[in-house]
Amino acid sequence: MEEMKNRRLLDAYIKKYHIDACFSDISLYYPHMTLARFPRRTFLYTDSEFARYIYFMVEGRYKVYGNVDSGKRILYRFCQAFSILGEMEFILGPEERRDDNSVEMVEDCVALLLDYGEIKNQLRSDPVFLFFMCENLVEKSGYFGNMQLVNNLSSAQEKVARYLKNSSNAAGFFRENQVIAAEQLDISYRHFHRILKKFVENGWLRRVDGGYQILEADIVSLSSREQKTEN
Repeated sequence: MEEMKNRRLLDAYIKKYHIDACFSDISLYYPHMTLARFPRRTFLYTDSEFARYIYFMVEGRYKVYGNVDSGKRILYRFCQAFSILGEMEFILGPEERRDDNSVEMVEDCVALLLDYGEIKNQLRSDPVFLFFMCENLVEKSGYFGNMQLVNNLSSAQEKVARYLKNSSNAAGFFRENQVIAAEQLDISYRHFHRILKKFVENGWLRRVDGGYQILEADIVSLSSREQKTEN
């Protein structure tokens, strides 16, 4: 994490995402806010020092996955700005923080950090902030319920297409570790590689040094339509 000591930029993000509307009076909490940059492929929650923050993600994309007992990592979702992290740690306390979830940056990210170490009781008495926290938790709960249904109904090919789309950079280059990608999608590496080969044959991907490049922006819908045709 790299702290960004730029109050003007901080104010710009507050205005852009209406973060002041998340509190009864933002001036009470403003002194405890700062900006931080998280480079691509770094993790949140790997150090207990950062468990006392609420993260308002204002730039970039990241992914959330679970670490199951078998040692595998199962992908939960891809997220992008504007989004919130740290609600459960705030509600339950860092001592109850679970280590079975990981948050990894897909690209360079910027977050507005609210250090609630000295103002936790004050925040817990703020009805506007508590309502905001509840809204976010309800949204996440609904999302995970819907995604569980989507994943159950999706083929491995459709899952790979979505993963490629969400993990590639702005130019469409995918250079993630393919073994880890297959593991997160809960499919074998051989199956993952066969699907990539098929996408190349279809003209949707091309091999490049260190990975692949997406040639079809609609690779997800193309994959879905092909599966329906084959079925």
